[in-house]
Amino acid sequence: MRFRHGAAFLLILVVLLSCSAPVTSPEVAPGPETPSPAVSPSPSPVPPPLEFNAARAMEHTHHLSVDIGKRTAGSPGEEAAVAYIEEVFRAAKLHVTRQSFQRADGGASYNIIGRIAGADYSAGYLLIGGHHDTVEGSPGGNDNASGTAVVMTLAELFGMQAAEFDSRKVAIEFVAFGAEEVNPSSGKHHEGSLAYAAGMSDPPLVQAMLSVDMVGNGPDLKLVGWRERASPIPQEMAAIAAEIGVPHEVLIRGDISDHTSFLRKGVPSAFLWSGNHPTIHTASDTFEVVEIESVERTGRLTLEWLRRRTGL
Repeated sequence: MRFRHGAAFLLILVVLLSCSAPVTSPEVAPGPETPSPAVSPSPSPVPPPLEFNAARAMEHTHHLSVDIGKRTAGSPGEEAAVAYIEEVFRAAKLHVTRQSFQRADGGASYNIIGRIAGADYSAGYLLIGGHHDTVEGSPGGNDNASGTAVVMTLAELFGMQAAEFDSRKVAIEFVAFGAEEVNPSSGKHHEGSLAYAAGMSDPPLVQAMLSVDMVGNGPDLKLVGWRERASPIPQEMAAIAAEIGVPHEVLIRGDISDHTSFLRKGVPSAFLWSGNHPTIHTASDTFEVVEIESVERTGRLTLEWLRRRTGL
C-alpha cells in the first residue's frame, strides 16, 4: 500500500511540475521584409510646345489694315494702331512702355515696347521689331501690318506662356516702331528705330535685332543684311531655315528697314522681308494682298531662332 501511495505521489508531482513550467513558443526565423512600394518623384511639368499661330497673326493684320487702315505717323490712324498694340501687349501680360519721340517735322510718334514679366534684361536681350506706320494713302496690309502682326503674335505667345518656363532667362523685347516710312516734308525715315537706338547704353544691351517688315507674300523669305555693316544674323537664320524647311534667300541691300538703326550701333541685326510687290506704298496694299503662308513661314522661322537663342 505504501508503494502505490508513493508512486501516486510521484505521478502527481510530475504532473504539477509540468503544468507550472513556462510554455515557450518555437522560435520562428524571420521572413524577408515586404518592401514598401517605391514612390516615384513627380515629373517636372513639361512646357507646352511653342507654336506660331498664323491665323492669329492674320487677325492682327486685318485689324491694322482694315479696321484701322491708314496709319501715317502723327495721324489718328497711328494713334488707333498704337492703342491697339498696347492693348494686345497688356493682355499678353507684358510690361508695356510707350516711348514718345519727336519727328524731324516737329510732330510726335511712338514706339510701343513690350517686355516679358520677370525676365532679366540686365545682362542683354533680343529685340524683335516691326513698324506700325504706313505711307500716306495706303492701308499698309503688307507694309507693314504683316510684320507688326508677326511681332504681336510672338509677343502674345511668349507673354502668355512665360509661366510655363523660366521666364527670367527669356529676355526678349517686342517693339512696334513709329515713323519708319519716309516723311515727305522732312525726307527722314526710320525715325522710331533711330530714337530707340539713340537711347541704348554703350555698349548696347541688345544682343541681336530682327526687323520684321513687309513679309506678307512672295515665294520665299528674304534674310537681308546691310551693305554698310556686316552682320552674321542672315546666315545664322538661313541655316535654321534650311533645317526646318523654310524657303529663303540671303540678300544684301541698302538702308531700307529699321535693322540699319541697330547695325549703326554695332548690334548684329537682319531684315526679314518677302520681297518687292507691285502694291507697295499704294492704296492697293490691302489685307487681300497678304498670304497666310508667307506670314506663317516668317513667324515659324523667327520663333525657332528665338527658341534656340534662348535655349527653350
